[in-house]
Amino acid sequence: MVGEERCAKYPSMLKVFCSHCQGTILGTRDNPIFSLKEDWYNGFPVVEVLKNGGPIHVYDRNFRFGTRKAQMIIACVEVLDEL
Repeated sequence: MVGEERCAKYPSMLKVFCSHCQGTILGTRDNPIFSLKEDWYNGFPVVEVLKNGGPIHVYDRNFRFGTRKAQMIIACVEVLDEL
């Protein structure tokens, strides 16, 4: 149809249906992919949270925690939801 705009990156796709144009594509700055990496630290199991396969933020290269901190986070979920 005439007048319907197409994506510049994916010309076969109408902008209205394009996740790239809508800003909902995964792995972007505004819509990152989070994943967990299992590891061991001083003999204890930990998980490291990754954003798009890399560090979460520039302040700390590794955002990881073990069983005890995971239990504290789960215990505080209701309070965190209120914030």
